[in-house]
Amino acid sequence: MTVALEHPCKPEVLALGGTSIRREVVGQFQFGCVIDNRLVALPDWRVTTDNSGVAAEVARILGGRTESALINGSDPPSVQVIIDGPGGIATHMKLWGSRGLMHHCDGVVFLSPDGDRGRPCGCPRLMADRKEQANLGRRPQPNRVAIFQLAGNYDMGAFRFQSTSWKHAEDSA
Repeated sequence: MTVALEHPCKPEVLALGGTSIRREVVGQFQFGCVIDNRLVALPDWRVTTDNSGVAAEVARILGGRTESALINGSDPPSVQVIIDGPGGIATHMKLWGSRGLMHHCDGVVFLSPDGDRGRPCGCPRLMADRKEQANLGRRPQPNRVAIFQLAGNYDMGAFRFQSTSWKHAEDSA
């Protein structure tokens, strides 16, 4: 596990089902990176933060080291986290284009923009059909975000984990 001092995180509001949870996001857990325009799974957790105190504490808790660049390490440790109920995880479908977000839904209805919110989005009902259409660039891909705290370290602040994995989306369906 490597804690990298980079990519400043911003406070974030995660909205689900009409409720919002505000957490100061102090870092992000990642399990992949982009190399040559391809997403590659990392052999260990990568945690990024712009706070050297948070970096040192995460490295101490998880047995990693603080680096300014990613260094792959040993097997990833288990990370025990506390998610603040169902509002702490959001699974959306998003399609990005050259002008920004083109389609944002939950697979059934649009979540944005405000004028379309609640209207049917037209996505296929079956996850396999959604994936096929997304691979053709015609429909959105999953975007799952979790905001959590490290168990036993509530004063440190919250962390963000984001996945565009179809497997994660299927598990939440």
